[in-house]
Amino acid sequence: MDHILVINHNESLISRLRSKALVVKTSDLFAFREIAHTVNEFNKLHSIQAVVKGKMSDLPVSEDWGGIPVSLFIREFGDIRTFIRKSGLWRTLPVRVFLSSATPENFTYLQLMASLGVDCGIWFEDGNTDWQAGADLLHYAVYGKAPHASIEPFVYLVDNYKASEQTDFSSVYFNDPERYLHVDDQGNVALSSGDLARGEFACTLENLQDIRETTAYQERLNVWQEIFLNSESCSSCPAWRVCLGKFSKTAAEQPGCKDLFSDMMEAAEFVQSHASERRVKELCRL
Repeated sequence: MDHILVINHNESLISRLRSKALVVKTSDLFAFREIAHTVNEFNKLHSIQAVVKGKMSDLPVSEDWGGIPVSLFIREFGDIRTFIRKSGLWRTLPVRVFLSSATPENFTYLQLMASLGVDCGIWFEDGNTDWQAGADLLHYAVYGKAPHASIEPFVYLVDNYKASEQTDFSSVYFNDPERYLHVDDQGNVALSSGDLARGEFACTLENLQDIRETTAYQERLNVWQEIFLNSESCSSCPAWRVCLGKFSKTAAEQPGCKDLFSDMMEAAEFVQSHASERRVKELCRL
């Protein structure tokens, strides 16, 4: 399967591409329709990744975003009443809103958003994370009986978890090199957003078809081994299979990630076992 390319909103670069699935990065909330038109002329828009400043409740959400897939990343939620007044419009749009984990209150705001039918997710940023609040959000997302919209990365993990394999939820943030590659404006290709920021490239667009055979790509697929061996906290963690060391730098001082992702594995197994039971009952009724 071809990689999805994550690029800036750069018309010159987009015009070089043909029949590619693209994630286009922008901070301009008024450019969504233009981006969709430009990309879909010769390629396919997988999503717009909009990283914006300000407060979510104050954003100029518009019906013009209709039909355009957007993942919107923002640090602050804002005013509850203002958001609730706009929630009917948010609910109709193919937009998922990610709030930063750096603000503890955001975990509660995500529950509110989901309860109002707005797809959302937690955006893990470096620094302190209220892991207990994260566990509360997980339980609401997976076990909550009242109807609500989906919350990432919990939905992804429930859908893709396999007890005998590793499950990397980086795809939720367009940052899994097995599915996404990051391209700068000159056509240099990186394996992650971090590599792109550091100027560490694996190839160029001209030899993109060979990237899976490059040393950089093969080493990246096995980088988890280095983290596992170098982090005492991670190497003894039962939730390693779904975290893969993403929080290894802070795990010793903030070990709550272990509890959250252990709960996540239990939740995934719970959902999957109940789904299997339902399938068996349906077959028995045939």
